[in-house]
Amino acid sequence: MIRFAYKCKFCGKPGFVDADEEGLKLISWEKWKDNIACNRCGAFMESKRGLETSLLKMCRSVQVLRTTGKQGKSRDEAEAGLRNNIVELTRRLAAVVCNHHRIAFTWDGEFPAMIFDKPDCAMKAIRFYTGGMAKLAANVPVDML
Repeated sequence: MIRFAYKCKFCGKPGFVDADEEGLKLISWEKWKDNIACNRCGAFMESKRGLETSLLKMCRSVQVLRTTGKQGKSRDEAEAGLRNNIVELTRRLAAVVCNHHRIAFTWDGEFPAMIFDKPDCAMKAIRFYTGGMAKLAANVPVDML
């Protein structure tokens, strides 16, 4: 085993990784060392990516529901169910983001409302929220849209 020093791709925290000599023959260490994340950032990114994917699937369902042209009680019930799912997923995303940045849980009902009202702009809203929480954690002023 060979030990290498690295710097986390996301937080910049230094760390060490142990590599097998056999494995190093298969890859070029110089190409991979800049893409290593610490365990904390890696777990955060994995959790965040899963929640983002689920939110985007819900947004696609909203778009399909709105374009089918169905009207009436069944559509209203389906929209209510999708809205509840989006609210739950945004709460979970907020918990993951706030926990990672070590700040108090910050969530507002406008966050899922923005996503539900404009499902095609969901990633923009998600990035705005996650970026805002990162800036809040770093004590950087957050610009409003």
